[in-house]
Amino acid sequence: MILEEIKNHIEKHEIGSGTVLKIKGNAKIFQLLTQNLYNDIYTTIIRELSCNALDSHVAVGKDEAFCVSLPNTLKPYLSIEDFGRGMDKQTIEDVYMTLGESDKTTSNEFIGTYGIGSKSVWSVSSNLAIRVRSNGIETLYALFLNADQLPECSKVHEKPTTECNGFEIKIPIKREDF
Repeated sequence: MILEEIKNHIEKHEIGSGTVLKIKGNAKIFQLLTQNLYNDIYTTIIRELSCNALDSHVAVGKDEAFCVSLPNTLKPYLSIEDFGRGMDKQTIEDVYMTLGESDKTTSNEFIGTYGIGSKSVWSVSSNLAIRVRSNGIETLYALFLNADQLPECSKVHEKPTTECNGFEIKIPIKREDF
């Protein structure tokens, strides 16, 4: 989604240069931006991840359903899988693993744009798995909160695949929250 850019015309009269606000990337700020924004977290997670799946399909012109699997006793995780564009290693690192980064800011055809929604999963789990298929390569990643309580992403496995491009996320859910 294209956001309207608002620019202020400011006339400054000062000696020297100014200081621009910074955001420190630490656990406190991460928790503030991922765990305290939503009232109904499970509805939020399903909505945010479903919007991302739909955006992925829109990006490649696919008009088919993506898959949502709710947790149960045999599969105690929420899973959402799309069959859209997939992600390469650089996109995982630069977009998926960066709060506030989005690759959907150039078109109003996309729902997402803030780069925060996919991070809502951290409010219910300290670990998750993603499976990415991109250009004939399937890569499995383990994501977890590290010793500093910040998300970390590690590649677990990579292999050739004939499956279409896509992205699947699996989030473990506590039994009492099924």
